[in-house]
Amino acid sequence: MTDAERVLQVLIHDARTPLGVAQGYIRLLREERLETPDERERALSRAMDALGRIARLFDDASAFVVTPNRTTPTTTISAAFLAASVEARVREWEFAVTRGLVDPAARVRLGTSAERLAEAIAFVAAAVRHGGAASSPHLHIESATAGVRFAARAAGGPETRAEGNPERSPFDAWSAGGLVVPLACRVIEEAGGRIDRVGSEIVVTFPAEAAA
Repeated sequence: MTDAERVLQVLIHDARTPLGVAQGYIRLLREERLETPDERERALSRAMDALGRIARLFDDASAFVVTPNRTTPTTTISAAFLAASVEARVREWEFAVTRGLVDPAARVRLGTSAERLAEAIAFVAAAVRHGGAASSPHLHIESATAGVRFAARAAGGPETRAEGNPERSPFDAWSAGGLVVPLACRVIEEAGGRIDRVGSEIVVTFPAEAAA
């Protein structure tokens, strides 16, 4: 299945529920079956939220079908700054975060804004929640031989050390559902990052770059 076919499949699947929700509330309003102003306001708010989810889904689909940037980014960013930005984002999502040594001189390529790259890493890390791991997941950030490393695992999952060449397998960006994670993977890859399954972890690694 091509990526375009996957995008279409996600659109068909994920748009149905919010569309049905919006239609249901609008029907109640049209048939004047809601008696109080509070009920009508609540129905209107929920219908608008559902339509907003559909709009965001189509925005993601539109962004996905844009031809990816195949040029090598020439701008670099401090790995320590990127690590701090990612940590701030995942803490908002109730991650437990630990930090190893991050080389203050290390830099990584920047194919987009620093904010968007940090957000993309956070979205990929959050994929460890897929499959019912709802309790606080864990993110460990450190410099590795290859550069800077972000390793996410579900709460209670075993840690996989970077040393010793642990076995890697491809990360399926589509397994979490929706288009957010596939889009995040594209942003990371355009910046020169690599995404793997390493044991029970999702690991994002960026190679070290010379200072600009």
